[in-house]
Amino acid sequence: MHKKGGGLRARVLGVDHSPWTQSAMLALHRAGVQFSLSAVPTAAQFRANGYIIPTALLYSEEDIMVDALGNSADIIRRVHALVGGDRLPPLESSSTYDPQEEASRLEELFFEGASERFYPLHIKVFGFPFHFARQREVGVSPRSAFLGAICKAVHCARYGTHLSLMALASCITGHPRIAHPKRTADALSWWESRLTDDAPYLDGKRTMSTSDIQLFGQLQMSMSGLSEQLTSRIAKRPRLLRWIATMNDEFTEYEANRYTARVVKVGEQMGVAPLSTAVASGAVRRSTGTHTCVTLLSLVLLLTIGQPLLIYIIFDSYCKRLRNPHASGKALDPTRYWGKILRSGTKKKKEEKEKEKEKKV
Repeated sequence: MHKKGGGLRARVLGVDHSPWTQSAMLALHRAGVQFSLSAVPTAAQFRANGYIIPTALLYSEEDIMVDALGNSADIIRRVHALVGGDRLPPLESSSTYDPQEEASRLEELFFEGASERFYPLHIKVFGFPFHFARQREVGVSPRSAFLGAICKAVHCARYGTHLSLMALASCITGHPRIAHPKRTADALSWWESRLTDDAPYLDGKRTMSTSDIQLFGQLQMSMSGLSEQLTSRIAKRPRLLRWIATMNDEFTEYEANRYTARVVKVGEQMGVAPLSTAVASGAVRRSTGTHTCVTLLSLVLLLTIGQPLLIYIIFDSYCKRLRNPHASGKALDPTRYWGKILRSGTKKKKEEKEKEKEKKV
């Protein structure tokens, strides 16, 4: 465990395949805040956010809860406010890019990688649950780890339902177009354009910003083994690979899984090695065989006799998601591809409401 930042301790609800959970944990690590990662929500977390991740409970040195936060951006802002210092700069620290545009571009990169996790469906339908079950928890007791193995099945079923339906829609209708080369290139190029040869971090900076942390969090998901087409396209971008190597050096003592450890030097150039390289280096550690089996068995039970419970959880999460302004997809630009696919209905409803208001006036 690293030194505590400002006497804080954090309990993070989530899984390390989630880029938003990774961003929150990377920020906590950078700020020197001791944290644990668990798939098990507390009663307070479940009432507030259900199974929506990440959710973080912040505790003082006296073990008094300071705050409960439900998304990575708010976690970063709050930790900066409580800890301060230069290690974790403010979230809106870039003077070059509009924070809303940056949030939209992070979402686009997320959907480029996430949509591929169940595509093609006939191959990933078994690969996704197995990879998901092997994620480990951080800093929890053996009892909590066992409960976490069961709760991971809930997360797997919930996210798997959404992603499999997206993959099925793509197979039947052609939309969304998953792993489209031109669109993926556009998503990566926007970020790579912010890198220069004479500075190690985004926007020509000599010190790490929270933009770096959030992008690094996204790339953990991209390289976790289920988005290999996106990973192969990242591997063709030397400037981005050099930046990833720089970030890897900054997070060598990171407690959670660091999937970007796959980026290694191959001869005189940087390249992306198989995921087994990151496992062999110790940067990625798997859940135990027992816990993996518990997750898979729980998933089978949930998808069979536990379907009513699963339907309730999905419905409850959907209702809570509607009230969450930071839920995935809500920052997407409605004029760009993923925004048109996922926000078209929301945009129309807003336009209809505005027209109704104008009529009343």
